[in-house]
Amino acid sequence: MTKGRRPKTRKAGELGDNVVDIARPQSRHLVPNQKKTKPKNAPADFESKPKCPSWLSPGGKAVWTRLVPVLHAEGHIAIIDRELCAAYCEAAAEYKTACDDIRKRGVILKRTKSVLDEKTGDVTEVPVGGEYYNPYYGVRKNALKTMVDLGDRLGMGGLARGRITKIDTTATDALDSFLERGR
Repeated sequence: MTKGRRPKTRKAGELGDNVVDIARPQSRHLVPNQKKTKPKNAPADFESKPKCPSWLSPGGKAVWTRLVPVLHAEGHIAIIDRELCAAYCEAAAEYKTACDDIRKRGVILKRTKSVLDEKTGDVTEVPVGGEYYNPYYGVRKNALKTMVDLGDRLGMGGLARGRITKIDTTATDALDSFLERGR
């Protein structure tokens, strides 16, 4: 451990574009004539389609089979995005379940009490008074918020498609080609 004050960090552009942040380890930065390395399994990671997790609900699996092939064909997801896609699919399944219940029973419910008719043995619902929100209203709201957040990360939606570019596993970036010419 070094003694003394920790060095102050400098933002790029304060003293020129070539200033390196002195508080970070220097191993994160490329040294001249150093080749940029990629993980050995990176190309295979983007080429193969993620498999549906076994723990997804039936509704989540239905969303998975409809959604993942399209996202993979567009180049927006890789194997590493499997759990993110699964979370989106579960949120979509919860959203559908909540919408179905709200459509069936309504947003506002009336408080009732179950009463047993002793003569016939039938159970009837008697209004007690008061109203309350359908509990699925909150479930639908939270599921929609999750879907919007995760959908944006997965490249779904107009703005997200504009920001996310298709994954191209065959292209080399400018730094790789520059370093290759320098040999």
